[in-house]
Amino acid sequence: MDKIRGAKAFLLYNDKILTVLRDNNPEINFPDMWDIPGGRREEGETPFECLEREVMEEVNVKIFERDVIWQLEVISDVNPGKTTQLYALNLTDQQVKEIKLGNEGQCWKFMEINDYLSHPKVISHHKIRLRAFLKFNQAKTD
Repeated sequence: MDKIRGAKAFLLYNDKILTVLRDNNPEINFPDMWDIPGGRREEGETPFECLEREVMEEVNVKIFERDVIWQLEVISDVNPGKTTQLYALNLTDQQVKEIKLGNEGQCWKFMEINDYLSHPKVISHHKIRLRAFLKFNQAKTD
């Protein structure tokens, strides 16, 4: 397997971000913190296949590569020398209706972007990456 460790995504709907409250387990990274869907890549998966599987497992939503509006390869915060593929996608009304919590996490919710950026229990490196996406998105509309 190459250097890409996993994939994560900002899943957006009406200017809100789909988040999952991680389990409150001291054995995992970032316990009891608000996270975005995604996770570790399995052998043979492309980064998007990893994301597709993780999103389905975590929040029961089928996503499509054609709907990617932004992507960025970033240095992994938990695996030195590895990277994570980060994506942004807009969700449809139908996808939102299908959301239900999978077998990981305490609950899910949509957060307003400003609330996400200021929330003390959001994983800090995701805030930095969201700002990068917002800057890109703003430049695209200017």
